[in-house]
Amino acid sequence: MLTPDQAVDAYIAMWNAADEEHRRRLADKALTADAFLLYPTFEAHGRVEAVATGERFHQDTPGVQIVMWSGVEQHHGWVRVAWCIVHADGSSGPDGQSVGELGDDGRLRRVIGFRNPLPATSPV
Repeated sequence: MLTPDQAVDAYIAMWNAADEEHRRRLADKALTADAFLLYPTFEAHGRVEAVATGERFHQDTPGVQIVMWSGVEQHHGWVRVAWCIVHADGSSGPDGQSVGELGDDGRLRRVIGFRNPLPATSPV
């Protein structure tokens, strides 16, 4: 069984893996077979789609890496982590947060991501 830190570390490493076979191994470690990922720019149903989405991510943004900006916060089977995208030239942005639900074996079952900053409130 994975710890929450191990699951999140493998998940972030999955996105950073440029090699498809390595990405697949990390997805197997990080995600349940039926995992559901939902972000502003994509959704993936299951590990196979997650791996394919990671391939498109690398094709669309060569050299990009996701860097964790925080440790893993966890409670009651949920995790949260802040991250930033770092481009090949060293520039950064955008950043955001991912929230995930852990399965019984410690792997991520559902992950939803948000981009920062949060929208401003309307004047009342």
